Amino acid sequence: MTSEEGVVAEQRVVVCSDLGRALRGAECVQESGPENLEAKQRILAELDRLAERKAILATSTSTLDISAIARGCSGGHRCFVVHPVNPPHVIPVVEVLAMPGAAEAQIERACAFLSSVGQSPVRVNHYSVGFILNRLRAALVKEAINIVLSGGGGCECGGHDRP
Repeated sequence: MTSEEGVVAEQRVVVCSDLGRALRGAECVQESGPENLEAKQRILAELDRLAERKAILATSTSTLDISAIARGCSGGHRCFVVHPVNPPHVIPVVEVLAMPGAAEAQIERACAFLSSVGQSPVRVNHYSVGFILNRLRAALVKEAINIVLSGGGGCECGGHDRP
């Protein structure tokens, strides 16, 4: 981002002490609160109550199912897990998990919005603990540790030995 782009982005930021005012006109709302089911349920219920009916409600979680988080929300059909890969500014992939029974048009709308802000959405058809990308990353890290512990992680190039 150039410094001019940074200034333009900064000018678009509005600080609000009222959540309803902050949500006014939002097309998509991203909740990234604590990884705690009860906290996420409270936050999403409040967003559901205050956000415009057409707004997409997204929650970031690595361990919780959207069915549990959005339980009791009248607007559950517009609730999604949007699980980013870390670091998101380097790998702009997000796993998208909709509520069971969500309309295809709503899922496509959420994915289109994410694409429009530079993300690469990957639709997940059902919940699995840790989501797909975390589980793959954990397997890669475990294998890398096994290689290093077995003595296969050294570098013989350039006269140095780094794992």
